[in-house]
Amino acid sequence: MFIASPTNGAYTVRVTHKGTLHGSAPQAFSLAASGNLAQSKPALVVTNILLTATNKIALTWQGVVGQNYIVQSREDVASGSWANATGEINAAKPTVAVELSSSLTNSQRFYRIAEVE
Repeated sequence: MFIASPTNGAYTVRVTHKGTLHGSAPQAFSLAASGNLAQSKPALVVTNILLTATNKIALTWQGVVGQNYIVQSREDVASGSWANATGEINAAKPTVAVELSSSLTNSQRFYRIAEVE
């Protein structure tokens, strides 16, 4: 297949066969790709915060497919240490979203997104 004017995004390539495979071993195939350029990483900025339930919020940000992230939080942005609010989150799509528990007893909470190396 040839895509004359590809757009940005993720593509899925599915290799199938017609007829009957010969023998019981997997059969080799080749795949060639050209013109793919590395994309710059988007800034790690929360782009949307949504109250999804009484004690739940959803955070959304732009990520790099395949990159692992972690959400961290703290009560005071000026002091204290950041605590992990999630485990590792793998970006399966360019827009990453995660739902977190949110205590309404705190008047404020600060969040940040960090890449996991």
